[in-house]
Amino acid sequence: MTEHNHGAAISGRESEKHFKNTLIDSAGVTFLKTVKEFQNYYGTEKGRRMYEETIKRPYPTDWGLLSSSKTKAGNVRNFIADGYIPELNLILELKFSKAHGTTEEKVMYDLVKISKGVYQNSIGSRLLYIFHGPVCDKVAVYEQFEYEVSKQGLSSKVEVLNDNSSNLDKVVSYIKSLREGGSR
Repeated sequence: MTEHNHGAAISGRESEKHFKNTLIDSAGVTFLKTVKEFQNYYGTEKGRRMYEETIKRPYPTDWGLLSSSKTKAGNVRNFIADGYIPELNLILELKFSKAHGTTEEKVMYDLVKISKGVYQNSIGSRLLYIFHGPVCDKVAVYEQFEYEVSKQGLSSKVEVLNDNSSNLDKVVSYIKSLREGGSR
């Protein structure tokens, strides 16, 4: 287990588990995150390929020139998305907020990743960026993120949802509308 200096890692795992269970139970979709989950869903080879295409996202090409873009073994680093809904071809990034903290600052880094095409892939997946938790609608940086997505013309690359309900009402409703053929 990874050691951490604050409760964000534990809170993140707990909120992700709650999010996954709610999505599966209430919206009736599949939520994939690990290679094993992808392989169970698609089969061994296709599962590995789909994981690589949707969850394991490459560094932007121009960042590959930076010395920090390589691991100690010399491999190019990757980003790992928070989840994937195969029925809708949606890559998910989740930001849970029950209090103000470091997660707020990370979203602007994600904005750079979005603008550089990190989440775009050969199968045409869309990115759904979800702010959830009791204070998510009171976080200034989240509002700034949404503003920048619009200002920078990134709406074709990402959709943003903000849901402060404990049972993810807005997220479930949105996912159900997509399942029923609603437009994005």
